[in-house]
Amino acid sequence: MPWKISIDPDVNCVFIKHYGVVTIDDILNTAEDIFNHPGHRAGMSILRDLSEHGIQPDIHYKSLAEKSKAMIRAFGPRIGLCKTAFVVGDGQNYAKVHQFTVAGRLGDYPIERKPFRDIENALRWLDLPEDYRINYPQAAE
Repeated sequence: MPWKISIDPDVNCVFIKHYGVVTIDDILNTAEDIFNHPGHRAGMSILRDLSEHGIQPDIHYKSLAEKSKAMIRAFGPRIGLCKTAFVVGDGQNYAKVHQFTVAGRLGDYPIERKPFRDIENALRWLDLPEDYRINYPQAAE
């Protein structure tokens, strides 16, 4: 699995760290992993860290817009009202995630989504403590 998920109910947040180039299918599959996690509940904020490699380079706005709207229709009630922060590593990925978030605003389910270039600002926007440290599960040895 090219991602790790950590859920911290004490701060009401889901953390996802992606490894490798992220596809739209990865976004869908991580959503299923979140919903199947025993610690998840609707209304938890989400921080998705895409900073290492970003989104697949050949995806275009039309595909992003269509997938964003479809995902909100499919997952909106299970996600609940929340904030979702996307952390990216460069301007090109920032632009793609921004397109994805703007397209999602056009739907019927008001999930706040916003791209960031650094994790500290994303954590602040999610109203997490300044000294918060994400604890991802360790790989099995």
